[in-house]
Amino acid sequence: MTRGHKVRTFNIDSSNIDKFEILEFARMVSRPQVNRILAQLKKTGSFESPLVVNDRKSKYRIIDGVHRIEAIKRYLSLNPDTSIEVTLAVYKNLNTDEERKAFTTWNLGRRQSSNDYIKIYSDTIPIWKMMEKRFPVPVKIYHPNGTQHAIHFVNLMRSYMTAWTRDDGKFVPHSARMDKTLEDINRLGRDDYNALTEFVIWFEEVFGRIDKSNPYTTTSFLAVITTTYYDGMTVMSRQRLKERFKKKIFNDTSLILESSYCTGANGSKKLYRSVIEKLNEDSRSVKIPQRST
Repeated sequence: MTRGHKVRTFNIDSSNIDKFEILEFARMVSRPQVNRILAQLKKTGSFESPLVVNDRKSKYRIIDGVHRIEAIKRYLSLNPDTSIEVTLAVYKNLNTDEERKAFTTWNLGRRQSSNDYIKIYSDTIPIWKMMEKRFPVPVKIYHPNGTQHAIHFVNLMRSYMTAWTRDDGKFVPHSARMDKTLEDINRLGRDDYNALTEFVIWFEEVFGRIDKSNPYTTTSFLAVITTTYYDGMTVMSRQRLKERFKKKIFNDTSLILESSYCTGANGSKKLYRSVIEKLNEDSRSVKIPQRST
């Protein structure tokens, strides 16, 4: 259980702003949110909610309040002779795991993205640490930007678990809450890493470079392709599966259009049915096992 905190006021100015330190696993900073807080500071000179910090090694490590501290930094850069009075909720000498628990406590009831959740626990996730060290395609906790050659970690994990966590013969997109999803991800090990390594290499051989502009990397399409790939590997060679996908799925405009309108579990199931039908439409070919939806 996380140790308790004490509340105090503190005046932040240019001489002590460096005392505040961002946690290694802090969520990604949203510039629009910082701008909104900065506008409030310019108008009122303060905000009511406390900064939650861990007093450790002469630093205030920000548990909750990253956007506020970034706004204060910008405010002080514009007004170096002023100070901002804040309320601090101060924990003392929490370790990293206790910092995570304190963060969760202070953010109960707030909307938190799956990416933020993974970022907080990233250094405890075995398969993430393997991928971060070495993987055929750079893996990102937050969605890759523009034409960046990278794949989104949560999408890749959910797609892989869609393919492997069902034992009832159904296609059901993995959509558990993030705490349960994290439990599932933490069960993945070296064998799963190796399987995913082979998959993304195969994927790029069939569908081209993995980046945001590739229509086959959307959440629904990736889950469908991952599932049909692993099911297909049970009945044919990797090379034959590559040829089948190249011939039947790659550059199929109707599937690309369908995927662009695909939303939710029902949309993913419909896309799955369309893809498996295309893959198996030649009656003379070996059939890829079809799951029920």
